[in-house]
Amino acid sequence: MKKAKAYILEFFVIFLSIMFAFLSENWRENLQDKEDYGLILDEIHANLLLDSVEFANDISSVNGQIRSIDRLLDSENPCPHDSVSFHFEELMYHFRWPDVKSTGIGQLRNSKTINPDSKLISEVNNYYTWTEYLKESTPYQYIVPQNEFNEWIVQNELIPFNYSISQLDPEKYSQLRVRLQHLKRNKELQRGVYRTGLSRIVNLLNLFNEMEP
Repeated sequence: MKKAKAYILEFFVIFLSIMFAFLSENWRENLQDKEDYGLILDEIHANLLLDSVEFANDISSVNGQIRSIDRLLDSENPCPHDSVSFHFEELMYHFRWPDVKSTGIGQLRNSKTINPDSKLISEVNNYYTWTEYLKESTPYQYIVPQNEFNEWIVQNELIPFNYSISQLDPEKYSQLRVRLQHLKRNKELQRGVYRTGLSRIVNLLNLFNEMEP
């Protein structure tokens, strides 16, 4: 009888030891998950700040290109001969998509301890989904018109531009104006996409600020 009691007691001691070990490990993992979650959010917040700089720089670049187009199209106040080349060089750049920093989003999406219905997580996920979609599709809408413009300029030997626009023959000058106007619309659409991206980032940063105590 004493041996039976000893076995039962030993069984419960072993059972309790295993159970406490399991609970302790589970508690440790939960703490680690919370710590990892905080680190991921800190990394994404830092990346969003970098993204905001990228979008702001690209908006500034496109604004400069649009100003150059407007200057070249200004027939009432013709562009001076010595600045024509500068404006054409501004326009000969290809489309560049902002270098979006997405480190951490994979861990955030795959985490089992994060509530996917929270407003912050939902908005962060939507932002990166949007950037992924645009990176794969939208840029080509801007690359093709830009390349067509570049090719026309090169084919017509307008680079380097060593003479006044007014010296072009009327037909070529008319074609140039049409292509400049088309490129301007292209650049305005491109700028609109960048502004949307920057606006999304600002909203996300505001959400992060609301989380702070």
